Amino acid sequence: MSLPLGITRVNSFYQSQLEKVLLYCDTAQLPGINFSTTQSRTFGEYRELPYEKIHDPVTLTFYVDHNMTVKAMFDSWLSFIINPDSKRVNYYDNYVVPMDIYVEDMQNMQKYQCQLIEAYPKAVSSIALDYAAKDIMKLSVTFAYRYFKSYGYFPMPREDKKVATPFPLVYYTDFSKFQGKFNDFNRTVQNNSVFRTQQNVVTEFGWGR
Repeated sequence: MSLPLGITRVNSFYQSQLEKVLLYCDTAQLPGINFSTTQSRTFGEYRELPYEKIHDPVTLTFYVDHNMTVKAMFDSWLSFIINPDSKRVNYYDNYVVPMDIYVEDMQNMQKYQCQLIEAYPKAVSSIALDYAAKDIMKLSVTFAYRYFKSYGYFPMPREDKKVATPFPLVYYTDFSKFQGKFNDFNRTVQNNSVFRTQQNVVTEFGWGR
């Protein structure tokens, strides 16, 4: 995500620290959708007909650094939305930003992308200061947004990036066949073919791209 231009113009320090703050993100959520429905019946049983889409808010959890930069940055963002002194509310377009959430596999390949449109922090959780606590300080930030777009189609690995791995880089369409073949440990050990390349698996199992 980025920061609103109004914040970076006033204090460019937060922009320089944004990458570090994002690295402190401990947990994230993929947004959910609910439909508001109404009952309708022309004949027979009722039907639930949707008339409104409701987007669930997204909560991110951050580790708080020693200098409290994470907490100070979101405090500044909240103060930019509603001025704590004058109580004036800023223009909507001035404090919303796009936010992208990526899901990657073990080879760091993108499998899913979700973009939140017009996101802004709706709530920042309180932090308990406990003398006896041994946990790292964390901050939960709940983001509201207008809607989201999702993308789930990405190209397969290029041929020049094939690597020998016990889990071949193939997108399977028949998991039951993969499970039965690949978990046959006796046959695999006897054939001395634990490490098989992507092309060998495609040829053996007969799966095309």
